[in-house]
Amino acid sequence: MKRKEADIGIVGAAPRSLVYRMGEKSHLIDTDNLVDEIEGMVRAHAEDLAKKRENEIIRVK
Repeated sequence: MKRKEADIGIVGAAPRSLVYRMGEKSHLIDTDNLVDEIEGMVRAHAEDLAKKRENEIIRVK
């Protein structure tokens, strides 16, 4: 998958990994904390998506 197609992406390295958000470079995180940081970002993104869906107006013809 190309980075521009991903909501959250990682380029893993030691001692720090690069995070992409919405196809753009976001920040560096310590590789030792990679799993916890990514889990937090994914959960927050999922919550944002759920809130957006709640606010959608569905029109039926």
